[in-house]
Amino acid sequence: MTLISLVLHFHQPHNNQPYISAANQTCYSPLAEKRVYENVSFAFSPDLLFWLSNNDKKVLDSIVLADSGQAMAETFTHRILPLCQHTEDIVTEIYWGKEVFKHFFGREPKGMWLPECAVSREVIQELVRQNIKYTIFADNQVTHDASGLFKDKIKYFVINPLSDEIAFNHNGMLARVENTLNEIKKRSGVDDNVVLGCDGETYGFHNPGAENYLKYFPTAVENRNDMELVTLDQILNNQRAKKEKVLDGSSWSCMHGVDRWYKGCDCGGHQSQEFKQPLFESLQMLETKIHEIYRNISCEFIKDPLALKNEYIKVILGSQSIEELFKQHSKKNISKAKAIQIELLLKAQVYMHSAFTSCGWFFEDFGMQTQQRIYDGVQAAVIVKSATSVDLLGQFVTRLRDVRGQDSQGNYMIGSQVAQKLIDQLYFPSIV
Repeated sequence: MTLISLVLHFHQPHNNQPYISAANQTCYSPLAEKRVYENVSFAFSPDLLFWLSNNDKKVLDSIVLADSGQAMAETFTHRILPLCQHTEDIVTEIYWGKEVFKHFFGREPKGMWLPECAVSREVIQELVRQNIKYTIFADNQVTHDASGLFKDKIKYFVINPLSDEIAFNHNGMLARVENTLNEIKKRSGVDDNVVLGCDGETYGFHNPGAENYLKYFPTAVENRNDMELVTLDQILNNQRAKKEKVLDGSSWSCMHGVDRWYKGCDCGGHQSQEFKQPLFESLQMLETKIHEIYRNISCEFIKDPLALKNEYIKVILGSQSIEELFKQHSKKNISKAKAIQIELLLKAQVYMHSAFTSCGWFFEDFGMQTQQRIYDGVQAAVIVKSATSVDLLGQFVTRLRDVRGQDSQGNYMIGSQVAQKLIDQLYFPSIV
């Protein structure tokens, strides 16, 4: 019997509201109406869950009610985890993602879809430490070579190469479910478990009408006696031992590892991406200094500054007040002024996590998503200055003078000028 699992990953950047609204109308909502979520494994990013909670509670409720164990968590900001320069940020991304999942689905997640499936030894160690039972990788991330990253530390599923043909060839041979199933049988062994995974927005948003493909898939499988449709959690404990090992530093959509998200590569096209590395390094510098300022100020009053930062997600979710949080984590009385200062530094770190969201680094052009990452850095620096009078903004903007590239319209962009636009909106004097 061939076991087939459909896995859908949903994510859109939080700052593009019209884009999310369109995706909801053409994808998330129709899939809910067609009861697709009941038969597939799926993962929604926190950004989308927050948006649905505020804008379409009906669709969110359908998604949550469909979960019988097959929903997976995602990290908090869709940041490429192997590129985190501080281990604490890997810890926070996974922990915050888990807490958001628990908030909406009411249970601990068993699985986690990593941003772009990007992986490293540190990332795997932290998934295991935080009790994540399984994750997913693309076929280009596995090897039979002994140099592979791991084999038994965590269970994992490998996306079948046929997934790309289905996702990007809806008008071709695989547009009909029956053709897909015949092709699976032709390429698979008798007892294989075939995982078909892709971005969920493929169905309806990027390919209008393709959502019907998912509607008919369960019935087509049910009509055969040589296949069974299962979710990943259903076969987790009976999963056959993997012969492959996962490559350290690999990812789903970049054959060069994770180069695409910090310095650029041919996967992102042939336009110059020289803006990426100086911008990435400028944000890294800013993040490191904010971490240091936060630790230096909070350590006098807080038992464990990292634990406080991680638990701050409960304040973001509204499940705990900041006063309650300080009461739990303080080692001595905190004045109101000091509490405000520490909370502002926590908010600045939230912006810094957002600054590394993968959407800002995926494309070859210096477009709005990349510019948004500069805005995140400016917001973080402004908050730090208001909390401590420490001016990180001037140095950050000065470094951005070396961040240069073209947007999708061919307009020449300079990072420092992009930053200045936001600074002007915040009524700061020019520092460019």
